[in-house]
Amino acid sequence: MMPNLATWMRAKDEKWFQPFFVKHPDIQVCDARKGDVSTDQMDGLLLTGGSDIAPEFLRQEIVDPT
Repeated sequence: MMPNLATWMRAKDEKWFQPFFVKHPDIQVCDARKGDVSTDQMDGLLLTGGSDIAPEFLRQEIVDPT
């Protein structure tokens, strides 16, 4: 059975994750940026982030904001 991985990956980040996914062709990546993703059919969730993640959207303590 092929595991399903849900994500919402920025287009500019695809090139950085591609080397990993090439090594793991058994993982089906379901990118919500490109289409609907049924979360009840997912086996995992890939959370990515960068400087565009604003503190007001986090639901956790920010230990080191630098």
